Amino acid sequence: MTKIHKLSAGRKILVLPDIHVPYHNEKAVIKALTDGKIFGCDTVILLGDTMDCHMLSTHKKMKGALDMVDEVKQTKELMALIRRAFPSAEVLYMEGNHEQRLSRHMEENSPALVGFDAITLPSLLNLQEEFNVKYLTTGELIACGRMTFIHGHELKGLGGINPARKLYLRAKTSTICGHFHRPDTFFTRNIRGESIECHVLGTLGTLTPHYHPLNEWRHGWGIVEVYKNGSFRVENQVL
Repeated sequence: MTKIHKLSAGRKILVLPDIHVPYHNEKAVIKALTDGKIFGCDTVILLGDTMDCHMLSTHKKMKGALDMVDEVKQTKELMALIRRAFPSAEVLYMEGNHEQRLSRHMEENSPALVGFDAITLPSLLNLQEEFNVKYLTTGELIACGRMTFIHGHELKGLGGINPARKLYLRAKTSTICGHFHRPDTFFTRNIRGESIECHVLGTLGTLTPHYHPLNEWRHGWGIVEVYKNGSFRVENQVL
């Protein structure tokens, strides 16, 4: 059964997708945070792949890549930056497929240590104690009014052409995801005349990674206002 983390309606949400620390674009991150402050956001959702976890990947490692100690350090610096920008906001950190690299690495290489809270990303980043950030594991969705938030890796087959339409066909409800690094929007109405919007956001990471230098990625983030009655307005922002 799907676990849903429900947020009360009547809030303004800054959605930060696919930052991929330490391969993030500082200019894009600062622009997104500034945009959220100007809009008066009271909630921040880190939509997954906030960390890259490069050294835990099964792919070929880049020469000179940061180890996990330094990657954790840089991610904590990002958390501090977000907290300074939004000192009283509710902040939620969704697990993406890149964050899952840690648990997979543990299961494959150190199964005897699986289950220790100290060897998890929320603990390594000291999210709750130091930054008052709630961590949501894969499979736990966020719902606020009539809008749902996921990272995107949870639903298979969304990539390629028209990912926002594919997201609608799988989710069957208004949903925002990241994961694909390419902004896209799909709009329709159901038989009752109620609008349904699905949005794929861009990325706040580098646009030219060594493993995929030729692509259609764009920097982007989301601003979502959810009204008291559950209806919403989405700005699928690009830089």
